[in-house]
Amino acid sequence: MNNDKEKVSKNKSEDKEESNSNNSDIIFEIKDFKDLKTYLKKTDLIIQDIDEDTLTINYKSDKNNQFFLKIIDAKDLDSFLKISEGLDSAKKELNEQLLRLAAEFDNYKKRSIKDGENLKNRAIEQLFNDVVFFVDNFERGLKIYEESNKDTDFYKGMKAVMKDFEKFIEKNNIKKIEILPGDNFDPNFHQAIELRESKEFESNKVIEIIQPGYSLNDKLLRPVMVVVSSGEKSE
Repeated sequence: MNNDKEKVSKNKSEDKEESNSNNSDIIFEIKDFKDLKTYLKKTDLIIQDIDEDTLTINYKSDKNNQFFLKIIDAKDLDSFLKISEGLDSAKKELNEQLLRLAAEFDNYKKRSIKDGENLKNRAIEQLFNDVVFFVDNFERGLKIYEESNKDTDFYKGMKAVMKDFEKFIEKNNIKKIEILPGDNFDPNFHQAIELRESKEFESNKVIEIIQPGYSLNDKLLRPVMVVVSSGEKSE
C-alpha cells in the first residue's frame, strides 16, 4: 500500500516537472525581429524571409492561407500615418468638389429648363402679338353680324373660326382677362381710355369694355381697354 502511494507521489512530481519544462518553452523573451523569427520557427508555422524586415507565414495544416508580417520603425510609421492623413484629406476634398459639381450641374439644368421656357413664352408672345389685332377686328365683325345675320352659315363659320382661336390661346396658356361692366377698375390689368359720368355706375367702376386683354402664365400681354365711370355729375 505504501509503495502505491510512493508511485502516485512520484508520478505527480514528474508531471509537475514536465509541466514546468513545457512552460519554460512557451516563455520566450523577444528583443528584436530576429528573436521573433526564432520564436515563430518553433511554432506550427512555416516561415519564409522576404527581406530583412518582412516575413511570409503559413500554417503547416493549411498552406493555402498566407499572411505577411512586416516590421516598420517609428519613422516609417509616422510617414505612413502622414500619407494616410493626406489621403483622407484628399478624399474629403474630392467628395466636396463632387458635391459642388453636382449642385452646379443641377442649377445648370434648372437654368436651362427656365431659359427654354422663357424662349418658348417669348415665341408665343410674339406670335400672339402678330395675330391679336386681326382677331380683334374679326371679333368686332362677329358682333355686327350677330345682330342681323345670326342664323346664316357665314356667321356660323366665322363663329367656328373664333372658337379655333380660343382653343389655340388656351393650349398655349394664354388667358382672356375676365371683366364685366360694374367691376372695379384695376390699373394692373385695365387701361382706361375714357372717364365718363354715369348715374348707373359709381366712380371707378368699369362702364364699357372696348378691347379684351390677355395674359400669358400670369404675365400681362395686353391690358383690357375700358371706359371708367367718374360717378354721377354733381350739380
